[in-house]
Amino acid sequence: MTENNSEKKEQPAQENHAGEDKKKQNRSMFGKLKKVKHIELILAGVAVLVMLIIFFSSGASCASSGASARPSPPANETRQQRLERQLSESFSKIEGAGETIVIINWESNLEATARQFNNQNQSSINSNQAIYPRALGVLILTQGGDNVRLKLELINAVSVFLDITPDRIRILNLAS
Repeated sequence: MTENNSEKKEQPAQENHAGEDKKKQNRSMFGKLKKVKHIELILAGVAVLVMLIIFFSSGASCASSGASARPSPPANETRQQRLERQLSESFSKIEGAGETIVIINWESNLEATARQFNNQNQSSINSNQAIYPRALGVLILTQGGDNVRLKLELINAVSVFLDITPDRIRILNLAS
């Protein structure tokens, strides 16, 4: 029995030596890292690099999956056409709206220029300021055009977005 006890005492001693060797290796590794100048900057740079790789790799996969779901807008699309398309796409996502088409009647660029010229003094006109025509009226064709709640929501949204009075907005039911 005494032999068994002495064997058990030797095993923990061997395990202690192995644990001490690991601690020494860790200390020496950390000691070497501490000797490297600006290690925190290097680690921060590596972390930023890893985040950028993750960001761009996930962004590319999202862009490729999103491209198949939504057609890309035409390259020569005007600001007015883009607004009509964006409103149509946005309104189609509203519950009960279904397919939606937005048609906006814009004032001409010449009228917009004259309006801006009349509203401002010549000396205060900024030559870099873009002159956009304003919306005169809006027609919305939607599959949910017979829903009164939806009509009110669309009228309010267009009125606020384009800064026109609600009496200049018409909503009609789109044939299915």
